Amino acid sequence: IAVACDPSRSPLLADARRLAPGGAIVVGGEEDSSALLAGRGRVAGVDAAYVCRGRVCDLPVATTEDLAEALATPR
Repeated sequence: IAVACDPSRSPLLADARRLAPGGAIVVGGEEDSSALLAGRGRVAGVDAAYVCRGRVCDLPVATTEDLAEALATPR
């Protein structure tokens, strides 16, 4: 799970860490601050979470509810 945000004050990042299934990697930071965030940034200035499986990431979500739904959707 890649969360484009200011990691020091992002509720979405905190929620991603809480909701992540066991074994998941959660990375938070500015766009291009890590390989997982390369080319993945905030959307319209709002923090955005990208749920990635393998090398494919879903479209970004900006709410805890949408993140929970994305994580619950089997791929």
